[in-house]
Amino acid sequence: MNSLLIIFYILVSIISLFYFINKYFSKNNNSNSNKNSINNSNNNCNNSNNNNTLTQPSIPTNNIITAQIHCNQHPHQQQQHPQNVSPKDQSPQLQSNNTCPQSHNQPQSQIFDSNSSQLNNNPNPPKESSVPSKFAPATYQPTKLSVYPTCKNPMKKRPLEFENETTKSDRELSKKQKTKDEEYEKQIIEMERLRIDKEREEKKKLEQMERLRIEKEIEEEKKKLEQLQRLKEIERVQRMYREREEFERMERIKIEEREREIKERYEKIKLVRLQKEREEKERLDILRMQRMQQQRERSARAQIEGEIQERRRLKRIEKARLKKEREERLKLEQERLERGRLEIDNKCTICVSEIETSQIATIDCVHKFCYECIFKWSEQYRTCLNCRAPFVNIKRVANAEGL
Repeated sequence: MNSLLIIFYILVSIISLFYFINKYFSKNNNSNSNKNSINNSNNNCNNSNNNNTLTQPSIPTNNIITAQIHCNQHPHQQQQHPQNVSPKDQSPQLQSNNTCPQSHNQPQSQIFDSNSSQLNNNPNPPKESSVPSKFAPATYQPTKLSVYPTCKNPMKKRPLEFENETTKSDRELSKKQKTKDEEYEKQIIEMERLRIDKEREEKKKLEQMERLRIEKEIEEEKKKLEQLQRLKEIERVQRMYREREEFERMERIKIEEREREIKERYEKIKLVRLQKEREEKERLDILRMQRMQQQRERSARAQIEGEIQERRRLKRIEKARLKKEREERLKLEQERLERGRLEIDNKCTICVSEIETSQIATIDCVHKFCYECIFKWSEQYRTCLNCRAPFVNIKRVANAEGL
């Protein structure tokens, strides 16, 4: 039970440790994401300010105001030169619409804030121009200033000096506005940088405090784990001691049982050995009697077999003698018959003619042939022509010389 509780405490401590570590890393990730979002917002602010300075130049309001004044004061002079007004005589803001695209990364609220700041910083804000602003609402439609003559009288051309003065004043105003915008942007960037530095320092302090807290918790968990391990080790030693005592007691019991079993087995073996010795003695006596009986039977059987073999041997000898006598008798009878036949029939079976007495030749089977005929025959075949018996010697009857 104690071991189960210890294991449970260890598991709970490990799970809590993992939980705190995950929490710490999640906080770090959140801080990094906040930093990234702040940096992105700063970049978007810078881009929006740059776009405003590039895409929204200061509107030359003097030209528009003077044009309105001329149109209102001299309506009868606009018909003098109705066709001499060209787009070149118009102001640059009237000639071209604002075609610069709005930055997609810049939110609309920042754009309105930048415009409001520019208006607040400008001591003499320009009047509302007739050029359509891209920051105006969708329902707002400014009325364009008509440069072309609307009266019957043609409008006189403005002098060149007046145009130069107006353009110079417009340039000065645009430069002043640009410098003010740049200073304002620098102030905003500096304030943002200070704010980010302050937030970074606060986050570092918080992270350090969190790290110290986590380290402290880890140390406490380690101490708890060490205590649990120490308790577990003590319990393990005690359990081992109890197990060793139990094991020794069981071993003693086993040894006693084994000794008792050995004694019983020894007694049983002794009885079995005596029984086997008695049985072996009886068996040996029986075997000796059986062996003696077998020897007597074997000797009688050998005597009978000897007599039978002697009779068989005598029978074989008698049969061989009778067979030999019969063969000799048959051989003599065959020779006698052959001799009589040859004496009667004195012809050579090879050349089928009478055999001359000087040319008579015999072979092993006692058949007679002409010497030349049987000699030629023997060069090809070594068997008798009459009885087909093989032969080796050829004899002449006249001088009996073996060839």
